[in-house]
Amino acid sequence: MARLYADEHFPPSVSELLRTEVIREALLLLDQQDKVRQMRIEKLRHEIAIGIEQAERGDVFDGEEVVRELLEEIDTAEQSQ
Repeated sequence: MARLYADEHFPPSVSELLRTEVIREALLLLDQQDKVRQMRIEKLRHEIAIGIEQAERGDVFDGEEVVRELLEEIDTAEQSQ
């Protein structure tokens, strides 16, 4: 997109400057995206470590029991409406 505008509407020196600016901005965006991705990965690793520690302590829930209780709460709420 920058090439179309730069090549057709501006002198070569300006076109090159525009291309360079577009590339610089693209690299900055990629760097920002990479930092966000790394932060998400670190947060996930931290949450996994917490889960592992809880499991090792025996501080866990039976998934089937939790789902059963939630379904009972939903049924109760629907009946009271």
